[in-house]
Amino acid sequence: MRDKGLAARFVPPASRERTSDRAHARALPSVASDILVRSFIRILFSYQWAKTIAVAVPVQGVWQQAEISLEELWSLRTPIGDPGRDYPLDHAECNVGILQEPVDVPITLDWWLQLGENPALCWREGVCNTDFAEQVCVLIENLARDVASKKRTVADSIRAAAKSWVQQGQGEIIDSDPRTVDERIRQIAAQEPQRPAIVHGAEIVSYGALVRRAHAWASRLRDMQVTGRVGVLLPRGSELLVALLGVLEAGLSYLPLDPDYPEERLAFMLCDSSAKALICLPGTGKFAGFSGAVLFPENEFGDGDLPSVEPSSSPQREAYCIYTSGSTGKPKGVPITHRALSNYIDVVEYHLNLSQYHSMLGVTTVSFDPFVTECWGALAWGVSLVLASESDQTDPGRLGALIQGRGVDIIQTTPSRLFTLLVDPRNAECLRAVRLVIACGESVPPTLVEAVKTASRARFVNCYGPTEVTVYATFSDLEPGLPVTIGRPFANTWVGLVDAEGLPTPPGGLGEICVRGPGLSSGYVGRPDLTADRFRALVLNVDGYKRMTYCTGDLGNWDGNELLFAGRIDHQVKIRGYRVEIPEIENRIQVLPGVVHAVVKAFANQRGELCLVAFTDSVKLTFENFQKELAAFLPGYMIPEHLRFLSTFPHTGTGKIDRGSLCLDSGSDVKPAVVLVPPEGDVEATLVSLFETVFEIQGIGVAHSFSGLGGHSLLATKIVAMARANGLDLRLPDLLAADSIRELARRCSVPVTRSVHVPTAAENGSENVHVNLDLLWRDISRQLRRFSSAVLHSEISGTCPLGPAQSYFLRTGEYDMDGLVMEWADPIDLECMVNALSFLVNKYLLLRSRVRGTPPQWEIHTGRSSYPVPFVDLSGMRAAERDLALRFIEHKLFNSPYALARDVGYRLLVVKSGREEWVLYAPFSHLIFDAVSEDLLRRDLVYALANAKLEELVPEGDYDAFVAAVDQGYRTLSKNEVLRQFPLPELARGAAQVAERLASHPMGTGHFELLVPLEPSGPDAFHVAVGLLLDYCRIELDLEQALVGVMLYGRVVGERTFFQTVGACIDIVPVMLPTGPDRVDEAVERLQVAARWVEQHGANGFMLMSAESNGPLAVLAEEPMIVFNYQGYFDSTERSRKDAAMKAFADVKPINVNFTAWASADAVHVHAVLPYIRSDGAPVLRGIRE
Repeated sequence: MRDKGLAARFVPPASRERTSDRAHARALPSVASDILVRSFIRILFSYQWAKTIAVAVPVQGVWQQAEISLEELWSLRTPIGDPGRDYPLDHAECNVGILQEPVDVPITLDWWLQLGENPALCWREGVCNTDFAEQVCVLIENLARDVASKKRTVADSIRAAAKSWVQQGQGEIIDSDPRTVDERIRQIAAQEPQRPAIVHGAEIVSYGALVRRAHAWASRLRDMQVTGRVGVLLPRGSELLVALLGVLEAGLSYLPLDPDYPEERLAFMLCDSSAKALICLPGTGKFAGFSGAVLFPENEFGDGDLPSVEPSSSPQREAYCIYTSGSTGKPKGVPITHRALSNYIDVVEYHLNLSQYHSMLGVTTVSFDPFVTECWGALAWGVSLVLASESDQTDPGRLGALIQGRGVDIIQTTPSRLFTLLVDPRNAECLRAVRLVIACGESVPPTLVEAVKTASRARFVNCYGPTEVTVYATFSDLEPGLPVTIGRPFANTWVGLVDAEGLPTPPGGLGEICVRGPGLSSGYVGRPDLTADRFRALVLNVDGYKRMTYCTGDLGNWDGNELLFAGRIDHQVKIRGYRVEIPEIENRIQVLPGVVHAVVKAFANQRGELCLVAFTDSVKLTFENFQKELAAFLPGYMIPEHLRFLSTFPHTGTGKIDRGSLCLDSGSDVKPAVVLVPPEGDVEATLVSLFETVFEIQGIGVAHSFSGLGGHSLLATKIVAMARANGLDLRLPDLLAADSIRELARRCSVPVTRSVHVPTAAENGSENVHVNLDLLWRDISRQLRRFSSAVLHSEISGTCPLGPAQSYFLRTGEYDMDGLVMEWADPIDLECMVNALSFLVNKYLLLRSRVRGTPPQWEIHTGRSSYPVPFVDLSGMRAAERDLALRFIEHKLFNSPYALARDVGYRLLVVKSGREEWVLYAPFSHLIFDAVSEDLLRRDLVYALANAKLEELVPEGDYDAFVAAVDQGYRTLSKNEVLRQFPLPELARGAAQVAERLASHPMGTGHFELLVPLEPSGPDAFHVAVGLLLDYCRIELDLEQALVGVMLYGRVVGERTFFQTVGACIDIVPVMLPTGPDRVDEAVERLQVAARWVEQHGANGFMLMSAESNGPLAVLAEEPMIVFNYQGYFDSTERSRKDAAMKAFADVKPINVNFTAWASADAVHVHAVLPYIRSDGAPVLRGIRE
């Protein structure tokens, strides 16, 4: 019997939130106690209510009290004895109990079986509704009486009762067309040869042309006497579909290969599948271990007659073999027959009516089995396939334009991609004409249902199914306000639920989802062990016959006639959005030095998210070696965050390691090596942290010196900037002269003080204005300190790693101030404003955090019901006094530095500036937020103030999930893959040229600003901004080719998006741009290509250029760069107000040229901060566009 860990799962029929201490009871039949206990435990297994159960068990002949797992209790096969008077009912882990005698104690259990003279089933009020409790009682009663009267086991009684349960999962029975998919397509070509089959860019391939070209491939394969499987490794395009169809016509099976897969994975798939041939482009067909024939596409196919519609293959032969991920780390092949494929095409048509539509979008990859629906599901029913290009796939705006431009009727995609499509403002109308939307591959959030139904009148269908059953097994029509389910079975498909012993679950019970029908695969290629584990003959029909069934490993339960998905039941968990097979990690750990036993478990951290913890019995294993060894084989998200040592592992009564008893406190924590000479005091600690960050060396002590560590001028500049950002008055001569960090700490203990120019009354033209600005600011400062203390003086709830941009900014000290300035001319309730702002502080974890530790990370604090939001009332001042005070407040708020190790990295101030006039200032450091975060905060605040329904705000995206996704994207990239996209020699030369040009200018900090009107018939704002950038590089720096770092939102990481995440997600990508005046379009294309590549591959430019993460482009981080930041459109009035408040912040000398551009309704605005001062003092550049 497979150990599924079912008993460790609890999915209640109703909320378990304690609402009452009242109890209910229902009498049970007076049969033997052991029969009642067995019936009760059987139901526990079926419904998965208990992790442990309070019970008395025999130990060496003596009855003792214990809390044991259901598996152990089930294996005892003994009656229950007298538990005595000290029964442990109040243990937090026990929610189910068995009592020999009534006990007068406070109710701490959800369910308990009362034995004795008057047996009964009892339950606490609120744990379920009365109807469900009655159903449970009837089940136990029937089982107990059946076993008692017929002398049958409980398992036999369950099988007898199952006859009334299995019909629920049977789909309709329909006839399936036995013709193969290629026969069907040839039939359509014979009837309508000019009918469009494939649309790809400007290319339109008719059914006639498709069949002729496929026939040419089939003829070549037959002539070469190829047999078995044929790998197809082609980029997206019509030739991919042509080749796949040609393989089918030749009577062979195709093996879809994604060109984006690593070379090692492709080689394994070719060899493991025993492929006899490979269709690919020239130069891409050499793989280790593969010796089959290699065929390249040909351009000439002729215009001969259409091939015959005669059958090319029998329904029992294999049509394709697709590979999915495996628990051992190696992908596993799943063969699918023509019979299964034909049945799938027919049942999808029966339920979704594809033939009534005109065209379907092809957006999934060939290695993802929903591609079968887009390809054969569409073409076999005469529906045109609109194939998205690789650039369309990665650009939501282009994808939306393709959907609208081609009049697409059907979209099938993952919820993540669908959400990305909908949140892009360019796609507001792209779904208006779509009539069918199919979601697949992921759970559908209810908010997506609302969004789709708002944007479209399309039918929205959620489909579920593993590759092993031919794409989909169930479907559900989704509507706003209704539960999101995976629905009911497709026709000719049976879907059922079984428990840990392979028995059907009772109505409402939780079980493993099992599927059978004509779509079932025969098993895994070359994996009889795994095939036997997943494909099992089960008795799940009223006729009592065993039939082959695929056990999915997914949990579900029926809600009426709809199936609810309830997670996984095996050792597969989801960490940071990625599916992780626990045995693969354990297998890697067990080969490490001194390891005999290794167990890995997932625990919820303080933020409620899963993290991995490893338990070993090796005394030789250090934390550093542990992580280093695993990093050579596993991606970052699979490396446990904690390592704990146990001298002996706990065991169950059957001798197995008791995994269930292991917790976060088990054993002792194996921690990284500590610094031998720790710093003393905050100043020394901060300096040691900065040195370790800049030099990328762990273990620096206070006896080290800057020069002794090999420091140079660029590193010195970074340390000085970072120290000042942390509130330390560190000067460059002191850094170079100090012979130790301790000595340096003595020289820079005085906090940084910045000189701030306060406008005088005379400067404002109001000499008679009298307002005590110093007193006003002292009051505001006091309130700001009180607010920060209130936020950070609560308990620490957890930590969050710094994002790549945050790590870069902290390391270099080069980050801007930004923030919100919001004004209202309406009555505002101050209490409502404070409540709304307090809600946002509690909602977004970075609003309750500060930077601490080595390496630095966010220290997250628990929330409070309310915060003392700073407030000042200026409504009683005269207009001139009020204006002066507002300008002074703005200046101080936006230009005072942040001590991020002590305070929060933002400020809040509510100002009543008139009788019904209010201003909210919310400046923040770019180290913690970015522009998208600003928009999210603005949106939430406006919504909260307008509706006062704070609970309905869009939930935040987790910033640590973003960091994890970026880390995983970086780790999955190969160095060669990166260098193909970003040629390092060319980029290094570009960096050296920029550094050389900047070095020739006088040191200091310079600014320039431009405003260029937009012409109605001229280029768009982005092209104008890029043109200004190129002019600057060509005219000011005399560069023909310029290395530019383009700033991106950074919120698209592969297939995942993080547009609801508050935090610094921005990214930077290095690109070489031509600077010629007529090469703007070329430069724009280069920028867009680089940005799409980074987003598509889940890469991150900060990490690629970081020596800390061993980035392949790390050499670029040693030189300055021209940073181009195009910020999109802004309201010019609001933007000018905020820019004026921030204008004087220029104390920290920039390392890079920061070229920022944004657009208003009629102009492009440029503000550049330069690491040099222009010798002529000109406010704008010579030669730049008038």
